[in-house]
Amino acid sequence: MLLLDHADMLYLAIYWLLGLSFTGPYINAEIAQSVEQRTENPCVVGSIPSLGILLFAFYLLMKKYWYTFPTILLMLLAVELCPALASLPDGEQSFIVKPYLQLGNHPTLEQEENLDLLWITDSNQDGWELFTKEHNKSQWLQQKAPQKVVLSYSVPDKLYIWDNPISGLAPGEAFQYKLTKNGNEVFHGSGVARKNSEQSYHCVLFGDTGADTLSEKKIVYQTYLKKPDFLIVLGDIAYSYGRLSEYIQKFFPIFGNSKASEQFGAPLLQSTVTLPVIGNHDIAYGDSKAGINFDKLRDALAFYEVWSAPLNGPLKNRNEHNIPRLMGDEESIDRYLQTAGNRYPTMSNYSFDYGNSHWLILDANPYMSWTNQKLRDWVRTDLESNKAKTWRFVCFHQPGFSIDKVHNTEQRMRLLSDIFQECGVDIVFSGHAHNYQKSYPMLFHPKMKSGIPIMNSDGTLDGSFVLDKKFDGKTNTHPNGVIYIVSGAGGAALYGSMQNPDPAGFTDKFNSSTHSLTLCDVNQNKLTLSQISEDGKVLDSFKIEKTVGK
Repeated sequence: MLLLDHADMLYLAIYWLLGLSFTGPYINAEIAQSVEQRTENPCVVGSIPSLGILLFAFYLLMKKYWYTFPTILLMLLAVELCPALASLPDGEQSFIVKPYLQLGNHPTLEQEENLDLLWITDSNQDGWELFTKEHNKSQWLQQKAPQKVVLSYSVPDKLYIWDNPISGLAPGEAFQYKLTKNGNEVFHGSGVARKNSEQSYHCVLFGDTGADTLSEKKIVYQTYLKKPDFLIVLGDIAYSYGRLSEYIQKFFPIFGNSKASEQFGAPLLQSTVTLPVIGNHDIAYGDSKAGINFDKLRDALAFYEVWSAPLNGPLKNRNEHNIPRLMGDEESIDRYLQTAGNRYPTMSNYSFDYGNSHWLILDANPYMSWTNQKLRDWVRTDLESNKAKTWRFVCFHQPGFSIDKVHNTEQRMRLLSDIFQECGVDIVFSGHAHNYQKSYPMLFHPKMKSGIPIMNSDGTLDGSFVLDKKFDGKTNTHPNGVIYIVSGAGGAALYGSMQNPDPAGFTDKFNSSTHSLTLCDVNQNKLTLSQISEDGKVLDSFKIEKTVGK
C-alpha cells in the first residue's frame, strides 16, 4: 500500500508544477499533431508533465519507495489524461477528418448561395445537426440533415463521409456554422459565401502538394494568411497515388490543422472553399493505358470520394472513353461506384462561375483525347456561353507549355490552345512541373488536319508562336494573347534548375529555387497576379486591365 507523508505531498505538488510549466505546451502540440487535431483547440488535450513525473519518481526512489514507481506513474497519467478525454464531446472524438467547405454541385451564381460541408468519421451514428448564421446576426438557422456514405475501401475499419448541404447564404457575406452531435456542439467554423458579379474577390492556386513536407505546411500557412475566397489545388493533391490513406496522412492534417503555423499548416479547409483538379498522382496509374487496379491499391482514386464539385462535365458513365478506368474484382469496383456516385467520372471536368469570372477545370491525364470532337465541342461551348463574363480562366494539371526537363515533351494540352484563343481565355493555370513559370501573352497556331490539331507520336505538337513581348504587366497592362502559368511548387520536391532550351522564347519568368503559390486578385476589370514564396516574399507580379466584356 502506498503511503505518502506531508513532505511527499509537498514535493509532488512542486514537481507537478515544474512538469506542467516546462513540458505541457510541447506535449500539447505533439498530441494534437499525432491525432490529427480531433479537438478544435489542442489546448483541451491534457498537459502531461513528464518532467514532473520523472522528478517525483526519482525522489521516491531515493526514499527507497522503489516499488511504488509503477503505481505513481499510472496514477499521474490517469489523473492527467482522464479529465481531458472526458471533456471531448462524442462527435469531436469521432472526427477522422474535420469539417471542410466545398462548392458542391453549384456551378452558377445564385441569388441565395449554397455550399456543402463534408467531414469523415469512424462512426455511423446519426444525431448530427448543422446550424448557420450570418456574421452579424444572432439567430441560428438549422440546415438539412447530412447524408452519409461508407467509404468503400475502408472495410473492415469502416469510415464514413458525411455531406451536409448549406443553403440560404447571402452572396459575398461572411457566415458562421456550428455542428452538433446529439445536441452538443462539437465543431464550429466560418466561411464566406460565393461572391456575385459586382463583388471583387481573390483566390489562391498551386499544385503538387500533399507530400507531408515542411514546404507544404509553409505554403498552406501562407495561403491561410492571404485569406482567399477560394483555393484551387492544381492536381497531385495527395502523394504518391491519391489514396484515402494518403489524404488522411499527408493532406487533411496539414490543410485542416487547428494550429496556424509554418510547422503545422493551418485551419484552411474549415473556412475556405477548395476546388480540386485531377492530376497524374491522383489516379494511381502504374500503366497509364491500363487503369486503377483495386486489387493492388484498395483505397485508390479517393479524388471522386472526398471532393464535392460541380457535375456539369461531359463524361457521365464508366463505360465511356477518356476516363480513369477501373480494374480489379467486381465487388471492389461496385463498392467504389456506390461511394463515388455520380462524381465518377463526371467530376474530372467541370466549370463554375465566381464573381465576374468563369473558371473551367479540365482533366489533362494521358487517357484524355483532346482531339475528340465531342470533348472539344464541350470546351468550346462552355467558354463561348460565358463570353459575357469579364474574365475566363482555365485550369488543368499537365501544362502544354513548359520548359522543365522532366515534362517538356508532354504537350498534349496544346491541342486546346486554338479554342482558348478563339474564346478569349485570359490565363491558363497548371501544375505538374515543380516550379513557377510564366509565359509571355501568346498565340499558338498548331498544325491542323481537318480542323483538329495534330499531335506527334512523342507527345509534342508543332506549330508557330506569336508572342507579345511588349506586355510587362506594369506600364503595359493589355496583353495580346493567352498567358500560361505553371504553379507546381506547392510542397513536393522541387525540380531545381532543370530546364530545356526554349527555342520559341515563350517563357517570361522561371523560378525553381523555392516553393510558391499564385495569388489572383480580381477587382472588376482589373486583375493582379502575384507569385508568393513559402516565406511570404513576392517572386513575381503583374497586372491586367481590360475593357469590360472583352
